[in-house]
Amino acid sequence: MPIATPAELAQPRGHFLVEIWQENREIFKVLIGDAFLFQTALALLFVGFLGLRGMEWAGFPHERILSVETVHYWGYHIVFVIFIADLIGKLLWFLLLKRKV
Repeated sequence: MPIATPAELAQPRGHFLVEIWQENREIFKVLIGDAFLFQTALALLFVGFLGLRGMEWAGFPHERILSVETVHYWGYHIVFVIFIADLIGKLLWFLLLKRKV
């Protein structure tokens, strides 16, 4: 009668999210870094918005506030376009060349 040998234990698999993190760590660092910068820029623009409301409350002429609001409005668009273009460029660079950004 043959002697029974214990079955080999299967290697424990990590959690699904841990595996994804380990495989794509560099791309996640790019995404998180750009998201942080984008949120910082938006926070600064929000502080500018509060400043415009403060100017309105202080009684500045509406014509002056309107010109500053126009610059502020275009500032939102410029920040958005710059960060989206940078993010897409970094993602394409990483995905196509598989190199660190």
